[in-house]
Amino acid sequence: MRLDLDIKKEAEEALRRDPGLDAAEIGVAVTGGVVELTGFVRSSEQKRQAERDVALVAGVAGVANDIGVRPPGALPTDPELARQTVAQIRMELAYSHRFVKVALENGWAGLEGEVEWSYQKEGAERAARRVQGLEGIANELRVQRYTEPAEIKGRLEEAFRRRARAV
Repeated sequence: MRLDLDIKKEAEEALRRDPGLDAAEIGVAVTGGVVELTGFVRSSEQKRQAERDVALVAGVAGVANDIGVRPPGALPTDPELARQTVAQIRMELAYSHRFVKVALENGWAGLEGEVEWSYQKEGAERAARRVQGLEGIANELRVQRYTEPAEIKGRLEEAFRRRARAV
């Protein structure tokens, strides 16, 4: 009996190998050998092809195909919008993008996390605004300036010197 995790990995690989599918748009979950497919494809034929690809994987006992069909030109999905938003933020904030988390729900982007400077918070929002199809943006980024331990030590020593002079 094959492990569900092994079946999942092989099913995802089978979808990636199929040049007619965008595997990034298809989710795979496996329980008891039954594969559940979710996400979106561009046509009914792609939906059936994904099911056929996965059914050929050794150990698959069944396939539940919950993939939705979104024709070209349809509004982007939350996963698509999330990927686009993350990509824009990475371009805008080359070094600090890793501190920004993006959450998408019904077309609304939530920006969460902590950054050191206000320009980073503003830059993340500016980048998200470039993504077409977003309903709105909630910028919940917190500006939390990081202070080096040496700087803290220097400030404390100076405060002690001032206090000692005053006494």
